[in-house]
Amino acid sequence: MIKAICFDLDGVFFSEQSFKIFKRKVAEFTKHPDLMDEVFHGSTMNDFKTNTVTEGEYWDYARDTLGMTLANEEIFMMLRKSYLVDPDILNYLCEVKDAGYKTCLCSNNFVTRINELEKEFAFLNHFDIQIFSFDIGVLKPHANIFRALIEQVGVNASEIVYSDDRASKLDGAKELGIHTFVFENINQFMCTLESLGVNIESN
Repeated sequence: MIKAICFDLDGVFFSEQSFKIFKRKVAEFTKHPDLMDEVFHGSTMNDFKTNTVTEGEYWDYARDTLGMTLANEEIFMMLRKSYLVDPDILNYLCEVKDAGYKTCLCSNNFVTRINELEKEFAFLNHFDIQIFSFDIGVLKPHANIFRALIEQVGVNASEIVYSDDRASKLDGAKELGIHTFVFENINQFMCTLESLGVNIESN
């Protein structure tokens, strides 16, 4: 019996285009657009997401590497204004929460993005359990981030379902016995949960 539903953020709760929009905005101010992928998807970003690089250190690195003079607040505002919540996912999230399921998120993320998007959308209160890589110190698909999820939810792994838009991020959850599937769209998401016994009408 499923008792907890765990969501990813980018590409599931937030539009998959959101971070791409942010990068396009930043690219207008950089002297080195060829280094964008390294800055936003490379090893230093991974260090930022696992809290081995501080927020100040990361954005100083980004400015230096990209050759831009934007202040942190200018960058952070671009980030806030680039994101869109998927309204269908939000509606469904509210429905499963109202039906009594525990709502969770598990995300490889950096503290700037979470703080700024919380300012913009106040979205965290939709989730009973919040697991971030920068708190746990490891990235999905490492099993430890999902161990933290199981511990904080307080139910058996087999009573949790987790969906991510990337299959490569599911391995640690599968290893621990969490139900997993790749997110494709809201209709597929709801149908898969229903096939696992999630019922928002009578729970």
